Amino acid sequence: MAKKLNATLPNPLEFRLNDPNFTIYHRAALGGLAATISAWRRNPPQGITTEVQSDYIKLHWGDDVTNEQAFRRILEASFSLNDIGLIDLPGQRVDADRDDLRLVAHEGILNSFLQSKDARKVESENRIIPLRSPDDEGDSLRQLKYRGIAKYFHQHADQQLKLTQQEDGLITAAIEQWIIPGAVKGAVSLNASISEAFLLLYLMPGCCVFTLRPRRYSKRKQDIQRKKFRYCLVVPDVTDLKKYSAAIAFISAKLPKANQAISTSQVTYLDRVVGGAEEAALRFLIDLEAQEEVVNVRPCVAGCLAVTMGKVAWDTQQTNRSAIVIVKQDYPEIEVFKAAKKHRNSKFIKVKKGENLAEVISPIPEMVAANLAAQRHWCSNFKKLIETKNEFKQMLSDMKGGLNEMHKAIKDEEDKAVIAVFQEAWNRTMGQLGGVATRKGSSFDTSLDK
Repeated sequence: MAKKLNATLPNPLEFRLNDPNFTIYHRAALGGLAATISAWRRNPPQGITTEVQSDYIKLHWGDDVTNEQAFRRILEASFSLNDIGLIDLPGQRVDADRDDLRLVAHEGILNSFLQSKDARKVESENRIIPLRSPDDEGDSLRQLKYRGIAKYFHQHADQQLKLTQQEDGLITAAIEQWIIPGAVKGAVSLNASISEAFLLLYLMPGCCVFTLRPRRYSKRKQDIQRKKFRYCLVVPDVTDLKKYSAAIAFISAKLPKANQAISTSQVTYLDRVVGGAEEAALRFLIDLEAQEEVVNVRPCVAGCLAVTMGKVAWDTQQTNRSAIVIVKQDYPEIEVFKAAKKHRNSKFIKVKKGENLAEVISPIPEMVAANLAAQRHWCSNFKKLIETKNEFKQMLSDMKGGLNEMHKAIKDEEDKAVIAVFQEAWNRTMGQLGGVATRKGSSFDTSLDK
């Protein structure tokens, strides 16, 4: 009979941000661990002492706590569920009554980290949660369906890690897809030490998951009704653990209306539904930047990875990493994207059986973000979005006022000059049409429409 291996942590447990063996996934996980420890200040795990510096984390416990007990207590304080079956990650600092933000994170996590049946136990019946949209008036509420869960891997990782004893006696743990989404083993499993596997569990609270519903899909309505969605895992390249923890604490919190400097940047369910991976990454970086300004700190990340999770030809059973994009902290025309972002770009729609789902309104933010990330001109491919008269009218309707705000945000002098020339030509054309209509007694609107 094979000997059962125990997953125990070394005491003390120490990590350094500048470890040369660490990847961006490790640094994001360190950010998640730091944010989780920060959330413990009022109720830390019994017997566990922690230390968090800008580039260093340490956890340790006394002789009265076994290593197995320490592992169990740390997990219990890090990964939980609320009373309506939603994943609750203390490290993401979502307030108790912010179920809108908790729900969109829950949906994203179930379709990225925990999509495998081996990683979670999903309830058999749908639940319904009422949410208020910014567009709703009076007592109107949106009814959103979701599946709650009874448990998930991270809660019991000390018992569920797949362990192997190497020839040198070292016990290693398998790094599964539910620890790093998209991780695929080859002839042998991806293995790491127990302490590294423990750290990577915190990739989940260290990242942000967005729902992708590209406006440009030719069968968008059918895709929405069939719930054929993709998801984006935004993996931050954390450079300062303490500052990252502070910024994360502000993003998800319910903030006082009187504090306009903060409350105007509060994130909602609809803010996590976007068109593309690059847009998701830039939105997260800008959200962080806004909170950094509030708490008066310098940037705590150096860009991020935007990992698209979707169906691929060689595996139709689950979502896999279908694309990975590197997104920087800043771009010369980032203010154009910020102007487009201010224009609310998603809304709730009703689908079959009265269910509500969120969809993206305009492809503009997605286009600008993709262009910036690819080092193209920010408005490349804009013409393809307005090739027909109906598309042009829809663009004006969807981005009413938004295009003008984007125009004001442009920094490039050549772009400004080109726009000024076209605007002058347009004004003269309108003047000529008006003159003809006056002389002939015809309709100016009819001439303009033609």
